[in-house]
Amino acid sequence: MDNGSLMDPVSYITYDAPSNENRTPWTIKVGQTVRMIEPKHRLIQAIREAGYETPTDAWRANKHKLGIGQDLMISNTNGNRDISKKAAEKYARVFGHTAGWYLYGDNGEANAATDDGASKAPAPDMISQLAEVFADLVKAPPETQSRALKLLHKTVYGQVGSRSREMSTKQSS
Repeated sequence: MDNGSLMDPVSYITYDAPSNENRTPWTIKVGQTVRMIEPKHRLIQAIREAGYETPTDAWRANKHKLGIGQDLMISNTNGNRDISKKAAEKYARVFGHTAGWYLYGDNGEANAATDDGASKAPAPDMISQLAEVFADLVKAPPETQSRALKLLHKTVYGQVGSRSREMSTKQSS
């Protein structure tokens, strides 16, 4: 198997009592090692690594830091609800790892595009275009710089309250 695939399914035998020569086949349990392929498994692992036995214990100890409901956390660990990007960021802040690790595994890198359809790394031509615009923006008057930064912030992060709305109406008039 190649390096990026599932781990070799190595079977192993465990016995429920000390081994003896009269062991019968039905007393053997056969197990298999598998890679955690779902976000719920990674969340459960992170909770255990943080020293909690159950998701409920972890939530009770960190409910203010997490800022999410117990039901959501339980649903995420059971796999009944997908872990959202926002929840993954909160889990990463409290339990460690990265948000990408909770969502995609490995190094937290998505093979697909992000939620908004853009690729994770900006294209080199995009970087050069932004650098050119910012170089010109540095030369602009402070009022223009302020408006441009507010507009950029609104475009990238969305509308953050009535102040952004006021700014957009001033520009359009």
